[in-house]
Amino acid sequence: MDQLQQELLENLQARITVILPKEALLALHQQQLYPPFVAIFEFIGEHAQALRAILGDQGDPSFAKKIKRVFGEVLLDRLISQHPAAQNDAFRIYMHAFLTSAILGVIQEWLENCEEQSVEEMAKIHFQILNFISQLRTFIK
Repeated sequence: MDQLQQELLENLQARITVILPKEALLALHQQQLYPPFVAIFEFIGEHAQALRAILGDQGDPSFAKKIKRVFGEVLLDRLISQHPAAQNDAFRIYMHAFLTSAILGVIQEWLENCEEQSVEEMAKIHFQILNFISQLRTFIK
């Protein structure tokens, strides 16, 4: 089980490492899917059975923390560090917790219902979620 978890984490990390926050944000701004995000959903879809078992109620609770750590260390730290508030340790800690929990929540929800949405549909839903978040300030006007 430990070896399977390690392999899954390493393969996930390899896909996350190629994500460049500026390119991802540019793709979002241009209303385009970002191929590395699609690759992550492809990976999750390919390993859905194992991930569902490990992340499920009878699985290993520490694995969710490990996935969050991979997303946080590889991707979110690069993204958060671009924000002026990142100088504040408390902001970084809580933003990290918020974003990694949100990412894991989307993954877990899809794993529970992955027969209903294809990889491409999940990539589009992910895009819609990011687009919605990026436009929250427009609701104030």
